[in-house]
Amino acid sequence: MTAKENIETIKKHLNDRALISPRGPVHVRLRMRYGKVYIFREDQNLILKKLQEEGYIKNVVMDDDQRGLTYERGSGVSETAQIAMPEKFIVTLKDREIRINDFLLAKPYATGKNMSFFEYFFEHPDTEIDREEMPDYLKKEVSGKSFVKVLNAIGFTGEVLKAFFPKRGKGSALFRKEVTKNDLERNGINLDVFLQELRLAEVRSSPK
Repeated sequence: MTAKENIETIKKHLNDRALISPRGPVHVRLRMRYGKVYIFREDQNLILKKLQEEGYIKNVVMDDDQRGLTYERGSGVSETAQIAMPEKFIVTLKDREIRINDFLLAKPYATGKNMSFFEYFFEHPDTEIDREEMPDYLKKEVSGKSFVKVLNAIGFTGEVLKAFFPKRGKGSALFRKEVTKNDLERNGINLDVFLQELRLAEVRSSPK
């Protein structure tokens, strides 16, 4: 990739975060890979300094591990970004990471009971699953445990739980792999709280 393409990639990453952030400073975690684009950490830091010098972003404060930053919107980030949000939210599961769009929700142990529990629902979306219908090994692992409490331990709490598990109880639940903004509004999800919960989950789950 060219230097210009790398700059545009970082700009997009910053803007995407601003799109779902409220007024005030925006926090974002950096990656090494953005889709098919790989950008070295040193190059990312140079790009961020350049964007700050140009006024694209301002008042940048790097995280202690240098893998994230808090910034304020500058001339390049539209003020209207603060009230926009994605039209769709999708749950993905890869490399033992549970993500909702770009938000890291949780990193449960790959061989842990909670992970096996969630993987089963992930493989059977849009189907209400009862405890008695689950494989014997899963029934044994979650024996006596409320489904809601297991989901809470994974990271599905509050409005996020309501959004992706519209039906849930002590011994049954229904998982939706993706929901639209309209779905959230129709089901009475508080969008501001929903986004705030996603941001907080990422802060908790991201490497320090």
